[in-house]
Amino acid sequence: MKNFYLIALCLVLTNTVFATTWRVNSNPKAGAHFATVQEAIDAASSGDVIQIESGSYEGFTVDKELHIIGTCYESAVHPQIDIAPAPVYITGDILLKRGFTNGSISSIDMANSNKTLFVGASSIVITRCKLHYFRFKNSPDETCAYLQNLIVSNSNIDGSILDDRGTFDSLYVNNTVFTNCIIANISLPASSTAESYMCTFNNCVINYSYGPSTYGCNYQNCIFTGTAISSTQSYLFAIDRANSVSYCLAYGVADNANYHIGSNNIFDQGIATAGYVFDNNSAYYELATGSPAIGTGLDGIDMGIYGGTNPFVPGGYPQQPTITKMVVPVVAGDSLNVSVEATIIN
Repeated sequence: MKNFYLIALCLVLTNTVFATTWRVNSNPKAGAHFATVQEAIDAASSGDVIQIESGSYEGFTVDKELHIIGTCYESAVHPQIDIAPAPVYITGDILLKRGFTNGSISSIDMANSNKTLFVGASSIVITRCKLHYFRFKNSPDETCAYLQNLIVSNSNIDGSILDDRGTFDSLYVNNTVFTNCIIANISLPASSTAESYMCTFNNCVINYSYGPSTYGCNYQNCIFTGTAISSTQSYLFAIDRANSVSYCLAYGVADNANYHIGSNNIFDQGIATAGYVFDNNSAYYELATGSPAIGTGLDGIDMGIYGGTNPFVPGGYPQQPTITKMVVPVVAGDSLNVSVEATIIN
């Protein structure tokens, strides 16, 4: 699964090398190509880059392979660049249709307006975003849809992961990975039906209230927070849910023979507060000194969003060169010397 993530990221970077980049800025004085995201999408060709600059923008629908990049989802000084760019806020729903296959979205905020990202395309990468609702969706002209090879990384989903199929429709999701994400809740079909959601959750913090509702999903190196799970709320851990849970920590949950659905998990009814697991001074779930999640994940890595090879980046800054300084000295004559410094944000 790690190799698939690297291959997908390399394909995104390769496809954008020779693409046209279109600037979007709602301020007419900014000199951008377009004032709205939808205008840029309509004009762009497959493989192009849509660069959204700080501001608020309406939702959009995309049915072609594009790479949509914002500035960030939270304005805070980034330690690598010592500046605080303003976020990109999307104030309407986003619909990713089948033609968006092989596309990507990064560094936008949809949660500020509680809007929904509808996902109906395969082989896409969504990274460093703040989302409210993430919904797997059939295309309007389909009664049966197959979605596969989706990657969602380094994102904060403060609503829920849901499905959005019609009453008589079928939806199959395969080889989909959520990695190093904060997820408020997961509510997918929790039984063996005509629908299938084969998702993997690696190094996530999942803040459930009633227990994630899934069937046949894999959880590894995750930390589950929230209220204690009773026998009627054990949607994730119950054996009949066919989930695989290993190297995970769930505090407020007592060990139970019915929960033996994986290995090397930490179930601890005695962990009464998050302060024992997380640093109370951290807004984004950094582990506390002595936390039981330190070094207890697979291969000795930390559980939670900072473990593994793709640690969480607060703020959602895009992984691309960012101008940090521009020097324009005044010189005599007709020439002008310009010096630009840029930093690549990890």
